[in-house]
Amino acid sequence: MNRIEKLISELCPDGVEYEKLREVLEHEQIKRVPHSEAEFEDRKN
Repeated sequence: MNRIEKLISELCPDGVEYEKLREVLEHEQIKRVPHSEAEFEDRKN
């Protein structure tokens, strides 16, 4: 039994309800801005 299973058995003896993450979380889609590899190299220096 892994740590998560052990905690669930101790803290939720009747088990837990399964839910898809997209049904219980709110998030915003982050817009990615493409850039050239040269721009990235300039920022590293």
